[in-house]
Amino acid sequence: MILPVSNMVITLLIWLTGVTCTSIFVPSAAVSAAGTQIPTIPVTLHSSGISVNPMAVADTTAVLPDPDLAWERLKQSKAAGDDFYGFTQDFVLMGFSLANRSDYKSWYLEVRNPHINSIRLYTRSTPQTGHSEWSETALTGRITPFSTRPVPHFNFVFDLDLEPETTADILLIFDKRRSSIHYPVRLWSMKHFNAVQQRHYAYFGLYFGIFGLIVLISLVAFLFSFQRIYFWYFFYVLSVGLFVFVDIGLAHQYIYPESGTIGGASRIGLSYLLVFTFNMFTMSYFRTSKNYPVVHRMFLVLCAIVVAIAFSHTFFTGWTQQNATYVLYLLYFDIIASITLALWVAFRYIRFERNTAVLFILAFSFIFVAGIIFILGEFGLLSIPDLLFTPIQIGSVMEIIFLSFGLAWQVRFVEKKQIKLTEKVHRLENEKLNAYIQGTEKERSRVAAELHDAIGSKLGQLRRNMESGQNGLPQTTRQIKDIIDDVRIISHKLSPPSLMLTGLAPQIERLVLETDQTSQVSYSFQAVDVPENLPDDLTRQVFRIVQEGIENIEKHSAAEKAEIQLICHGDQLVLTMEDNGRGFDTTDASKNGIGLSNIKKRVAYLKGEVMITSAPGRGSGLVLTIPFPAERPA
Repeated sequence: MILPVSNMVITLLIWLTGVTCTSIFVPSAAVSAAGTQIPTIPVTLHSSGISVNPMAVADTTAVLPDPDLAWERLKQSKAAGDDFYGFTQDFVLMGFSLANRSDYKSWYLEVRNPHINSIRLYTRSTPQTGHSEWSETALTGRITPFSTRPVPHFNFVFDLDLEPETTADILLIFDKRRSSIHYPVRLWSMKHFNAVQQRHYAYFGLYFGIFGLIVLISLVAFLFSFQRIYFWYFFYVLSVGLFVFVDIGLAHQYIYPESGTIGGASRIGLSYLLVFTFNMFTMSYFRTSKNYPVVHRMFLVLCAIVVAIAFSHTFFTGWTQQNATYVLYLLYFDIIASITLALWVAFRYIRFERNTAVLFILAFSFIFVAGIIFILGEFGLLSIPDLLFTPIQIGSVMEIIFLSFGLAWQVRFVEKKQIKLTEKVHRLENEKLNAYIQGTEKERSRVAAELHDAIGSKLGQLRRNMESGQNGLPQTTRQIKDIIDDVRIISHKLSPPSLMLTGLAPQIERLVLETDQTSQVSYSFQAVDVPENLPDDLTRQVFRIVQEGIENIEKHSAAEKAEIQLICHGDQLVLTMEDNGRGFDTTDASKNGIGLSNIKKRVAYLKGEVMITSAPGRGSGLVLTIPFPAERPA
């Protein structure tokens, strides 16, 4: 998951088993066979340096001793063969002798852990006549300014002058009490060391270049989109990059070289920031507020715990130090709970978007496996190659890379959904436009047919009668009146002039009566508790629906009777239209003509529901339920 997992949860596991593992894997005076000589390491030129730990001896002491007492104590120890001592309250001693078997005299001794609080280096030559006096060659460490280091390097590097064919005793005293100590030591010739370091800094440039590129991309994405997921990912990647920069030791070299206290504080502060930003990013990544509201609230509680711990560490330092164990337990609980929730959400999210969730799980698996390797290596259960980057640092960059792929995939997934939604909106708009055009053309055709069949034929007959002189004035007047009535009927169908004045129910009743007078179908209408002054749009649309329904009955039903009811029931307006005609198969899409399609669209526009019941030979029924305004008109 995140680096605090590797640096705090793993530390917790080491601490809980530290005593056992120390007794099993770390030599001590109590369990070792007594020795009389400190091992001598032959010094020859190697391009990759010489690992000192397998040929050195180590021990611990509660009180800082002088070099002679420390050397005598080491003589009672056996070869350590390891570079890990576990959790200890004591100083750690390490001793060995170097016998230069080469013609080269300039050597570097590198302690490959930049987080040891202090390191004392003592040397003495061993001429044939006997040992010389010890000389404190260097005193440096994480709690001292960077300028105290004999060689400016992110690790602790000491220069040694070893004349060819001479021997020197080396004594190292490490102070990292009240924590786990890891002290890999390697001997280099100066020329090989410098060549290797040039490659190391090139690798650092590539490593942090990846972080920098992802940070820059996420920042630009946030500035252009203002989406929270990019905001939190930007800070999460930045936090991971800074943490690794501190963990390698480069921060002490380049950011705070004169401070001996910022190093430890920065690792703690970045740990808090990592947990917080990871939780916030996870919530945005899986949209937990929408998909998993309960888990979302649990994440918020975990974030609040981290903020509280950071606040107490900043403003109540004394109390925090006195209760450091409990505070640490609380932080470990927060981290483990964050991991558990993140994994639970990721596995649940597979059913929504498989690739996004799988990439998140893969990203987490890198840092998880790296943590397991780290633990096994620390306890001597697994031999880990001496690499520039630790498994945790390698796992971190792989995690960020796969999280970036996951985020990119999620963006692609969201864009595809937006494209589909846009296409659906365009399709619906086109369907709506087509329905409008078809409805308009249908209405024009109907009006044209009525004008031609009713008005046109009557006007033609009137003209012929007048030209032939067969009609007298009374008959001509009657024919003109009939034509005017037909024009009024057509006009009322197109736009009833009194619809907004008399109300919906009276106009539907008038429409039914007028249709009943000229139709072969016997119509009846009933209105129950329908307000007079309904909203104009609702009134207009319901009236058009009744018109469409009557038109369908007239053209397709071959019915003898038809009943129409309009009822206001609670907060709903219910319209029913039934006939005893031939009916139709509702599952046959070809039977859903333009009239029914227009009715459905009008009902959808009013946010209502429509139900059609019919069967061949059993008539048809239409039930419309339309939401009524919250405040009923008086």
